[in-house]
Amino acid sequence: MDFNERVSSLLQTPATPLTWDSILKECTRLEQSYIHIRSEFQWALEYKRFQVESARGNRSAALIALKAAIATAPGNDDVLNDYKNYIGQGANVDNIVLIVSSKKNEAKAVDLARSFDRNNIQYLIVSGLDTAPIQQVRALQVDAPDSYEGRSRKVAAALTWIYENLGTRVNVLKVEDSMSLVNGRKLLENMKGLGAKAAYVGVPVSPAEFDRCAHWGQCQDPKLNRSVYGRPILRPWAVGEAYYLSAAAVEKIVFSLMRFPGQFDGEFYEDKLIGDVLVFEGVDLTPIKEFADFGLSDKPSLAAPNQLTVASGKKEAAASNSLASLASRPVSAKPNPLIAASSKKAAAAGNPLAALSSQPVLIKPNPLTAASSKSGLAADHPLAGLSSPGWTLITPR
Repeated sequence: MDFNERVSSLLQTPATPLTWDSILKECTRLEQSYIHIRSEFQWALEYKRFQVESARGNRSAALIALKAAIATAPGNDDVLNDYKNYIGQGANVDNIVLIVSSKKNEAKAVDLARSFDRNNIQYLIVSGLDTAPIQQVRALQVDAPDSYEGRSRKVAAALTWIYENLGTRVNVLKVEDSMSLVNGRKLLENMKGLGAKAAYVGVPVSPAEFDRCAHWGQCQDPKLNRSVYGRPILRPWAVGEAYYLSAAAVEKIVFSLMRFPGQFDGEFYEDKLIGDVLVFEGVDLTPIKEFADFGLSDKPSLAAPNQLTVASGKKEAAASNSLASLASRPVSAKPNPLIAASSKKAAAAGNPLAALSSQPVLIKPNPLTAASSKSGLAADHPLAGLSSPGWTLITPR
């Protein structure tokens, strides 16, 4: 049989226990036999792998295959919807602080985490997979380097983990381990109210002051320490020490980097990557003047008082908090039709955060990070019969 006949036969084979192994082997044989496989066929091979692994109940392998299909066919909305349905769930938490750290900065991350614990603020500490784990109850390792140049992939992998495991409607405040909490009450109040007012909030970086050699001396790869940053500046973005992303913005970032993983190429600065992705997704930056508007500081702090238990007969003046004056206007960009509101899951027992053991969680997401669109194939095309049936939700473990 020629290539078209083999592909047609493969795609028409139902994924059952009797055919699982033979389907996977035929996918591999086709890739080994043909140097060039058009993307319109390659995504179908990956999707067939997804069908098999999903039927087997192998969620990790199924997601790897599905994301590979999405990256190969980034315009296929049907495949993207399969991804949403496969992992889709409401939020187990509404808001979370994402502390981005590394093994070498473990002490700083753990110290910052203690201040969040004292103020009953939900958080995660994220580090890369190529070093020892951070020894903290809410430490998460993702499949990304723990180096300076790996920070973009680390943050993207962490946002993807949150989206896939904590829920699709979680607002995220990303902070560096160098930050300190100075007002827990303000942080909690702002995170609760920001989602309805803005999608992307932070202290803007001035393009005129941007240092294209800021990474020199910090990269693990010595070549990068003498490589000038070469990507264009599209607009001001939120500086990486702390910025807020609504659930809608998180979804746009996850989908965009799954669909177009080439956005990572040559990107040393994760804060700029996030800003650039949101440019293409039509999400504006809502600027604030200083980190204090989040209740944070970039200066070291001995300890943050528990703002939830301090009796305060005073109300903070609205004028002192630039976030309080944010107009509840929609982001100027048109809303992404891919974003669907989902119901919240409030049961604490179902909260993956509550189940995190005292050992760091080890997550190995697919580095392809991708998403999709319809192929518009003719009725006689060998892929025309490939269905994308609804899938039973598998609750993340």
